Amino acid sequence: MKNSQFSVLKHLFLGLAICAVLPSCQKKDTPPVARDAQPGAASAADVTKSDSAKADVKASASDAAKAASAKTDATRADAAQLDAAKVKALKAALEAQRASDPLDALTFGHYVQEKGQKEPIKWILISEDDADGKQLFISEKILEGKPFNTAPADITWEQSTIRSWLNGYGASQNKAGVDYTGDNFIDKAFTSEEKALLVETSVPAHANPEFSTAPGNETKDRIFLLSIEEVDEHSLEEANLLNAESTDYTRKTGYEGASWWLRSPGKSSDMAARVFSASGVHKKGSNVDKVFGVRPAFWIQYRK
Repeated sequence: MKNSQFSVLKHLFLGLAICAVLPSCQKKDTPPVARDAQPGAASAADVTKSDSAKADVKASASDAAKAASAKTDATRADAAQLDAAKVKALKAALEAQRASDPLDALTFGHYVQEKGQKEPIKWILISEDDADGKQLFISEKILEGKPFNTAPADITWEQSTIRSWLNGYGASQNKAGVDYTGDNFIDKAFTSEEKALLVETSVPAHANPEFSTAPGNETKDRIFLLSIEEVDEHSLEEANLLNAESTDYTRKTGYEGASWWLRSPGKSSDMAARVFSASGVHKKGSNVDKVFGVRPAFWIQYRK
């Protein structure tokens, strides 16, 4: 009995000794976690700081954008005032020029003509609209040699390449799909201030008086060719204004004649009427892909 009790006590003390050295048997006092050390709370604080920083960056960018916009607006306003001043001065100069010229001529714009470089273009007055203060001019000389259309086709003034070339239109404005926005007459001949005086006017689709060829639709253009009807209406033949010489530039670039295109259709839809300087209007016309002279016309409004 004594030996048995001793054995039990021996195993009991041995177990207590082992438990004393094992971590799993020790009582752990876990300290409370501080509120500001909790993972969720720390992340929210960081996000708040980040949002604040982003807001500061956005505010700075917005201020910079506003400043840049204000500067741009000011620049545009200055440019507009400068253009307006130039246009006003140009109008005054044209009025003074017309008042002192008894020959109904106007020097306006610049184009390569006789000296291999740009020089003033001379225009001849053929009509006036006193109600609107507009005047109709045609170039004194043949300034270019061009086909009415770059390829043979059933064509009207509205769809022709010559209309697009004169006015600087894109490919969608002519049947051939040629883009003239970068290479055209109006931009070569006139400054921005000069173009501001050219009136975008309704250009009638006048029929050919001898043939029933469809003339197409009315257009709105700043630069155009005269029609057969306008040649008669403004008495160009009686005023001896059908005669026109080609410039040296025109001759050197391939056209040496004295005949020039009208916008009226010819005998058929693949032809356009033209003027023979020596013998008057050729109503039958010529194939549109042939090269003849170009005498641009425009309405201008410069009176105060």
